[in-house]
Amino acid sequence: MTNIIYKVKRKIRFLLRYIRTYLMGCIYFKKFSAVRYFLMFIGYPRSGHTLIGALLDAHPNIMIGMEWDAMQYCRLGFRQHQIFYSLIKNSEAFRKVRDNRWTGYNYKVDGMYQGRLRKLTIIGDKFGGRNALWINEEPELLNKLASTLKVPIKIVHVIRNPFDTIATMTRWYKSPKHKKDVTNNLDIVAMIYGYFLRVEVMQELKKDERFDIYDLYHESFIQDPKNNLRKLIDFLEEDPFKEYLEKCSDIVYQKPNMSRHELVWPAELISFVENKIREYDFLRDYSFDN
Repeated sequence: MTNIIYKVKRKIRFLLRYIRTYLMGCIYFKKFSAVRYFLMFIGYPRSGHTLIGALLDAHPNIMIGMEWDAMQYCRLGFRQHQIFYSLIKNSEAFRKVRDNRWTGYNYKVDGMYQGRLRKLTIIGDKFGGRNALWINEEPELLNKLASTLKVPIKIVHVIRNPFDTIATMTRWYKSPKHKKDVTNNLDIVAMIYGYFLRVEVMQELKKDERFDIYDLYHESFIQDPKNNLRKLIDFLEEDPFKEYLEKCSDIVYQKPNMSRHELVWPAELISFVENKIREYDFLRDYSFDN
């Protein structure tokens, strides 16, 4: 009985959300007329998506939702104006409610446009790791999203040293009260599997000429945020104006976190991951020591 009540309440909440976003999306409809691209992050958890999403959201013509999960709502039947409206409200809430803070980090860019707009030309959703899983589970879902949104999709593929990504995934996905406990090898193996599953998704996406994909290397971005952000904004065909680049660069941390050293890696797992890395052109410059 309790389970039935829960399901009924869940359906009612969904229906109310659907009606509200439909009506409000219609009211906001004119704001969407200038949208040229939908921006997706597809890749891996714990690889720097939040930083990039927050910096893009600071641009006056770009609005990025913070893990709203556009693919899920597309799957549930949401239309273009419902998705766009929801992402705008999500970005506004990230500024007003969370003060642009996420997982212990501050991503606030003072004096810029996070959660606000001058003219909306690019809208997107920062949910890289989960998006890759959606595509793996339902390959046609990305095509459905493109059809629903009725604007071209651009994809940002943020790449970080696989050993750092796997290590941070391993730490993060343990239950919160055990995050600082010693991690066993099975935990690492599970995250290695999850990481390379997503790598395979990206490998296949790169063969699909319908989608414009930008490879952004986390370590290179940290070393030179201004020039790398300029290139990313050029990819989105927007204006990388001086004040925006300078203020965004000011919040970027000085060096990447080499979280691989927080775990004890058996030699055979290091060797396995390095052999897998060599199978993919976009990963080949990485190793445990580099």
